[in-house]
Amino acid sequence: MSFEDNIIEGDETIRVIVVPVITGNVVQRAAQTATITIIDEDTGVLSLERGTYDVIENEGTVEICVVITGGVLATNTQITIRATAGTAQFNSDYGTRGIAPILVASENRTCGRLTILDDFIREQLFENFTVFISRISPVNSALTIDQTRSFIRIQDDDQAEVRFAMGQATFSEGGGDQSITVILDGAQLTQAQTMEVYIDNGTSNGISLGNITFGTNVITQNRSINFLVINNNIALEPDKHYLLRLRNIGNIGLGNPGTMNVTVVDDDDVSVSFVQSSYNYSESHGTVSNIQVRLNNPIAQDLSVNIGGGPGNQPSSVVSGAVVFESIMFTAGGNQFMSLSNFDLNDDAFA
Repeated sequence: MSFEDNIIEGDETIRVIVVPVITGNVVQRAAQTATITIIDEDTGVLSLERGTYDVIENEGTVEICVVITGGVLATNTQITIRATAGTAQFNSDYGTRGIAPILVASENRTCGRLTILDDFIREQLFENFTVFISRISPVNSALTIDQTRSFIRIQDDDQAEVRFAMGQATFSEGGGDQSITVILDGAQLTQAQTMEVYIDNGTSNGISLGNITFGTNVITQNRSINFLVINNNIALEPDKHYLLRLRNIGNIGLGNPGTMNVTVVDDDDVSVSFVQSSYNYSESHGTVSNIQVRLNNPIAQDLSVNIGGGPGNQPSSVVSGAVVFESIMFTAGGNQFMSLSNFDLNDDAFA
């Protein structure tokens, strides 16, 4: 009598011994023993549980599982799983050449973990390597080992980001040219990357301020570019606003570079003066004329100037119809000289 146990254990033998039960009976020695072979008809297949394993780089490990179908094993069995490099390389992308989980007797599944390295390097989005079952111990002739390879696909999560050091800045026109700093951080680059800094003026290309290049093997890098500030000596200009952007030059996609708002404030003072510091007229001249006011620098918008006058060290009766208050207007881009209205002098005949 034999039992169906569903255990993959290989053929087994039983030694049967004939023992006389009647005193005096003799059984020939050759007929005393017999061997019974129990042929194990339980077979199984050992294979990797999945054809593809996906893992994100910063997860650190990936679990690889082995399953047995058709039955279970009678003894604990060590299963060696080996890794082979693909686009992902040992010691740079993964850190384990192999694992050897134990499949416990009577169980049908076991797992182990491979180390995944987080390298902080901006790489292609997916890299892969393969794993397969290389051997088992102890060997079981009734167990078929499926050595089909499974792919381990590593998703790179290192995002190199390039950004302006400041989101906005205000510069004075008279402060001269300014330095704009751009920062790359988040991950190393596998190859140098050039960025263009430009002013977004609504056109497709904008106004380029120049290019900056970030190198490899350094996570955080700073680069600077010159922002030209022109002091044109024109007063009354409104603030100038510029929107700075970054553009990739090359085929490496970097994180959202963001923008920078730059404001340039006019610091040119308005200067107005009389053309002459003093005017001399004889009392009998009768009329004061040709007193001119000069605008000493260009203006970006019209300027109204109030001129106030008084009798000086003479009593007010000295003048008749004198201009005590007058408003004159300088226009942007217009004449820089304006004449005051004439006024009369009284000839009082006093010596």
